Amino acid sequence: MTSRQTPMKRLFSSLAAIAIFGMGHASEAVGSPLASFGSDPESVARAMAATSSVNPTSAATVNPARLIDAKGIDISLGIVVADDAIQIQRKDAGLSTYVAYQLGAAVALPIGDWRDRLFLGIDMHLPHDSLYTVDNSTQNDIVILHLGNDARRFTFDAALGVRIWERMSVGVGVHIIPDVVADVVIDFTSQAQNSKSHVEVGYKFAPVAGFYGQFGDYIHLGVAYRSATRLKLDVPARVFVSDSIGQIHTRLEGYAFSEPHEVSIGVSADLAPLATTSLARFALHATAQIQYYPYPLIHSARVVLYDEQGETVSESTHANTKPNLAYALRAAIDWRPLDEITVSLGYAFEKTHVPAPRSIFNIIDGDRNQIAFGATFWLPDSWLKSFNLGFSTAAKFDFYDIRDVEKYEFLFGNPGFPALRFEGYAFAWHAALRLQFQ
Repeated sequence: MTSRQTPMKRLFSSLAAIAIFGMGHASEAVGSPLASFGSDPESVARAMAATSSVNPTSAATVNPARLIDAKGIDISLGIVVADDAIQIQRKDAGLSTYVAYQLGAAVALPIGDWRDRLFLGIDMHLPHDSLYTVDNSTQNDIVILHLGNDARRFTFDAALGVRIWERMSVGVGVHIIPDVVADVVIDFTSQAQNSKSHVEVGYKFAPVAGFYGQFGDYIHLGVAYRSATRLKLDVPARVFVSDSIGQIHTRLEGYAFSEPHEVSIGVSADLAPLATTSLARFALHATAQIQYYPYPLIHSARVVLYDEQGETVSESTHANTKPNLAYALRAAIDWRPLDEITVSLGYAFEKTHVPAPRSIFNIIDGDRNQIAFGATFWLPDSWLKSFNLGFSTAAKFDFYDIRDVEKYEFLFGNPGFPALRFEGYAFAWHAALRLQFQ
């Protein structure tokens, strides 16, 4: 026979949920540091129009087939600083400045007959303070896509590139994110001997694949695919209150962040062979991306209360919505006045996949117009004999279209009712040292 839950037991169940996970909710950030802040400075300066032209130190993330440009050992050590001027209801959103490190490497593997055919690469985005942070957000909180704490997180990519023709290659890799499994026991009795918590951090893998080919002297084509992945938080808990009340079972289920299926097609035209003077050497880049989310967007967790027989007694509901298909169009121009200097200017339009938050769902985002620029400098070859040393820097501005949303449902604590306004811009600055060992 299923037992009834007393008011006292429900009270301690609520306390258990609070003890497990802040206010008992976890927000989900959609996208990745790549979507939020960009990759290496060269790619950022091109507004990420880099599927066909990414440098090998970031190829594991953007297009693993472009690892074939690694000569010996290629290393990039970078930093990114991001800030914003985002407003909600014409008030500052209160997001903090973000600092992270970007480390990338590519190496040509000299293996017998496969010399100059096999290439290995890694790429890492590392926040300066923690691997990742999970926001404790309720259904009534507003979550800003791409810019919240959940998007400011650790990622790691590893890939292998294979040259299948002189200037044609394929690449495969994995995108790795942390996975969290926990077990919590809370003891409110006077002895409190049972209290414990156990958290394990595992790994989830999402495949990445790419193709690259050069056709003639001018045209470069790149195609890349990244699989969807998602970090689920699953925290079961047992609560000991007293002998008279018995043991309480509760469970928190939610998502910390998710990434979509993404297909990118890029083309570059190197016009330098057509230039009559060194000052007229240009290259053009363009990339089109499609992003598809195979699951609903969720920004609050579900807390479930069970009785002694394992039957569900009560549960909260997710605040969720179905995402739209998203896309991005990117274009850039490079100018190379000297062999050692490249100056880039890029533009991108990114269509948001987040529908207007009409009810209690409060993930908010807008279409973005991105302007980016930067430069790369290499020391002349005659200065250094055993290695090459370069420096890249870039800046990007994401201007969000003003989004005025009419909210249809009057609910207690529903922010922005009957209307919600989102506007502003975000800024990121990148810098990196490049070292090439022949």
